[in-house]
Amino acid sequence: LGGYSYPEQLMDIWHFDQDKFDNLKDLIKLDTLVTPPYSLWTLPEKDLASHPYIGKRAARSIVIFRENSRKADWTVSNLQKAGILAPDKASKLARCRIASPSGH
Repeated sequence: LGGYSYPEQLMDIWHFDQDKFDNLKDLIKLDTLVTPPYSLWTLPEKDLASHPYIGKRAARSIVIFRENSRKADWTVSNLQKAGILAPDKASKLARCRIASPSGH
């Protein structure tokens, strides 16, 4: 998915629970210099929908938000304010490394 900023995020993947994490945590290495940022602002709806913090309904709404908002307004906080993301999902997504809207 990209954008991981801390190892515990793996537990947000379907069927990746605390037991699996505990059994593998010594093998998990996260290098934020190598891990690509998540392309929230450029991915198509289908790809957004597969993210564990987004889902199908929010993915469609994010695409509509992008089409109808200035790039300066493209923030996870604004997605929450618009009712696109629930506070818990927005909080988790905000902790991810997200590529800037301009791609830089």
